[in-house]
Amino acid sequence: MKLASDLMKTQYDRLANSTGSHKVDAKFLRNQRFAKKHNLKPEEQKKRAEQRKNSKAETA
Repeated sequence: MKLASDLMKTQYDRLANSTGSHKVDAKFLRNQRFAKKHNLKPEEQKKRAEQRKNSKAETA
């Protein structure tokens, strides 16, 4: 069984090696993979937003 990250990697490799007119930069694919890995779940986003809101209130 492949992990989701392995599946994403194979998809990105397939895109990078495609012979179409649009070439995808390997650096772009690495950054995109990093961003997907570090996306927050909705509950975490709400927690972080609350933390930012509280820290802004303290500084104001």
